[in-house]
Amino acid sequence: MRLLFLGYRYGGMGGVENAMHKLSRELGKKHDITVLASNMTDRVPGGVKIRNIPFIAFLSLWKLLYLPLALLYGLFCRFDVICAFYATIPGLTGVLLKKLTNKPLIVSVRGWDVTVAPKGILGRFVVKTVLNNSDAIIAVSQSLKNEAEKLTNKQIDVIYNGVEIPKSEKKKGGKKQQTILYVGGLRAEKAPDILINAFKEVLKKHKKVRLVIVGDGYMEKKLKRMASGVKNIDFRGFVRNEKLSGYYNNADIIVIPSLSEGLPNTLLEAMAFGLPVIASRVGGIPEVVGEENGVLVEPGDQKALSEGINKLFKKPRLMREMGKKNRKKVELKFSQNTIAKQWNKVLFRLKA
Repeated sequence: MRLLFLGYRYGGMGGVENAMHKLSRELGKKHDITVLASNMTDRVPGGVKIRNIPFIAFLSLWKLLYLPLALLYGLFCRFDVICAFYATIPGLTGVLLKKLTNKPLIVSVRGWDVTVAPKGILGRFVVKTVLNNSDAIIAVSQSLKNEAEKLTNKQIDVIYNGVEIPKSEKKKGGKKQQTILYVGGLRAEKAPDILINAFKEVLKKHKKVRLVIVGDGYMEKKLKRMASGVKNIDFRGFVRNEKLSGYYNNADIIVIPSLSEGLPNTLLEAMAFGLPVIASRVGGIPEVVGEENGVLVEPGDQKALSEGINKLFKKPRLMREMGKKNRKKVELKFSQNTIAKQWNKVLFRLKA
């Protein structure tokens, strides 16, 4: 089957571009895939072709330019099914291509597109138009399915993000300093500022600990000002997805302080490496994290976040047990192979 993937970026550090890259790698074993996106990786899987649409980070209207460019490229591609990642501009591009080519459209709702975008009049119109003109809708968590059901009466499948399982768990012991890891965009909804303030409180009780922040975004300068004078905070900037494994291996805890989420890839990737999790109780996170394998806090609660980190650092045995449970959980439910099989069921259902 020939698939056309629509998304802003492919193979970057962010959740959706990372998910597109990994899903295409697995689906590309059985299908021919053309991706219309800005290519952010040097490792394009077999069975996948990229039609590069330049990404202009500083241009706020860039996402609007995606539609005419992707539509133009798409009309010259051969495909059987359109797969749009986001029910916003990529989804709207998919709707137009569907109308022009009479090919079925799958829309993958990721988080922001059904939780934030519909709050505006134009955003709500676009998202509802996309969902109501799709032939299949896939949500990456049950919570997002619930949100999408407020916008359409169509059937919605829940298929979580998949991750590649590392060959072995991270190595333990022999470290003089414990590491808290944050991986994600430096944007308000991800709440890295709340994490930095919480970390300052952690330092009052645990001196031999550092915070590693991986990612970039418009808050970077503000965050570095907040961290000035704190030697234990390390900003690493943008890191390609294929190089993230080293950060997971060297970390002791992953923290996801987001105010809004779908189901972050970072969460599942860290779990695959056997890391305990401290995360906000938002989106699909509580569907994966519970008391047995992590610590959940209310979004925006800086005090609870610092207390959660302190709690785990005081109980290294509990951290190890949580890490083992996380690794096992991902192996059983979230492997990329398992997720690709679920996608294939939807694909073949459309072509039946």
